[in-house]
Amino acid sequence: MRKKTIHSILIFFAVSTLFSAHAQQLHHTVFTGAHELLNARLYSYKTRFHPDIQPYYQKDIDVVENIDSVFNYNIPKDTKFYKKTLTKNVFYFQKPNVLITADPLIDAVGGYDFSGKKAIFESGIGARIQTDFFKKLSFGGTIMYNQSSFPEFIEEKTTSARAVPGHNYAYKSALGGYNYLDYDFYLSYGFLKYFTLEAGFGKNFWGDGYRSLFLSDAAYNYPYLKITTNVWNIKLVNLYTNFKDMTGVSSSRWSNMTNKYGAFHYLSWDISKRVNLGFFESIIWQGKDSSGNRGFDIAYLNPVIFLRPVEFQRGSPDNSLLGVSLRVKVWKKTSLYGQLLIDDIIFGEVKNGILNRLKHIIHPKDSSLTYGYWTNKQAWQIGVKSYDIFKVKNLSAQLEFNFARPYTYAHRIVTQNYGHYNQPLAHPAGANFFETILFLRYSYRRWFFEAHMNYTITGLDTNHTDFGQDIYKPAWDTYDPAIDNVVLKPYFNKIGQGIKTHIGYYSINFAYLLNPKNNLRLVLQYYYRSSESELRNNYANVILLGVRMSVPDRHYDY
Repeated sequence: MRKKTIHSILIFFAVSTLFSAHAQQLHHTVFTGAHELLNARLYSYKTRFHPDIQPYYQKDIDVVENIDSVFNYNIPKDTKFYKKTLTKNVFYFQKPNVLITADPLIDAVGGYDFSGKKAIFESGIGARIQTDFFKKLSFGGTIMYNQSSFPEFIEEKTTSARAVPGHNYAYKSALGGYNYLDYDFYLSYGFLKYFTLEAGFGKNFWGDGYRSLFLSDAAYNYPYLKITTNVWNIKLVNLYTNFKDMTGVSSSRWSNMTNKYGAFHYLSWDISKRVNLGFFESIIWQGKDSSGNRGFDIAYLNPVIFLRPVEFQRGSPDNSLLGVSLRVKVWKKTSLYGQLLIDDIIFGEVKNGILNRLKHIIHPKDSSLTYGYWTNKQAWQIGVKSYDIFKVKNLSAQLEFNFARPYTYAHRIVTQNYGHYNQPLAHPAGANFFETILFLRYSYRRWFFEAHMNYTITGLDTNHTDFGQDIYKPAWDTYDPAIDNVVLKPYFNKIGQGIKTHIGYYSINFAYLLNPKNNLRLVLQYYYRSSESELRNNYANVILLGVRMSVPDRHYDY
């Protein structure tokens, strides 16, 4: 049966090469300011697009929007020098069926942390290449060597995870800070008009919000195989991944880390011009278990059926998550959106918990009224984004709320948690938090402005405790010597339990775009971050100035 499935898949892809699509399969990659400028068009009520699936394909954007009209930036003088430096790639080659572009990547950003009284910097050098052949086969990739010094709170996260948040393994530098090498690449092929097959090493982001509770870009890159189906008003993504677990492994070599795998489905359905429904599911499993070397389970390759029945057939040994999303375009350029993520749920406990909470108000001393069962692990999001507000062109605002109950995304077996490379695959704060996010953005020609506020309440651990924020702790309510876990209390769990910590992040960002083709821009950023609890306070008061070409922009707001 296994050989038959593999042969069927290979034959399907071989036959499909006879019927190729004629559009660029390249990713559209721009920094945050330009990305939101494009989203102002893509979230219009007149536009049929699936902006909740990123990265965008250039072919999909071309169907609904002329990209040159979005990024039509004036230049000081209409000369060959200005055109080359401000509107062109460093290397550009185009023939009727071939496109090749290449650019260097340079980050040179320096600043000072007034709270920590130390100079900080983010520097990097590398290259980016994009190629397209016959408008059906595309390749893109970047490589960048970085050396960075961070404020204390980021260094603590880096030391704990052994990786810079969202980036690769961190090596201590003799010059101070950390060295790390980032790289990503993809090879995509369009076939049968409606399908795109892609293999690569990178990230995926599913959702309309600043955060995603399904799959985000919070973790480092990973190998993946992706099939995208875009037909009628539906876009379906089948994603298969190879993640790594670093717990218990001292080596920095990728091949020495523990293998874990993932299979994901995400379906985005435009019910009408204004209403979109999304359905999400994932399965995470370890590469080795008590029965031996399991490897990638090809039973999860089936792109049509739901994954949950397959997991039940295998005795439910794996970590499954389900989710649903909703987006409603309420006015011409305003959208309401939300996500509900279900890790585990026992409906009887949810019902009893709600009733007992109400009864507890009347009978506060009744200890028999239990609620907050630990396996009711869910996360939810609600937000609104609006473009051209107050009829001011390119002025946008976004307000978002995120919640995650304790122990969401965690698992009894750590190698099956919803994480990769010591980093969460969904929200960077892990779980057990409430978060409020506010953005105000404005752009004028090549100038970009962003004001950002983030406020988080979470509950942290002390020694030998587990209150549900750290998804890399084994979550179980009985002691298992094989995993040496902290025994969780079965009831009375609530968001923010543990060492209640208040985290505030406030930033102002300016950017002047020098070249839209390679994202070369001058940046000025100021941010203030505070983390306060009854045990410890930590502050960062940072100003940064420099040149940046890497994308996306960095926000250390958690």
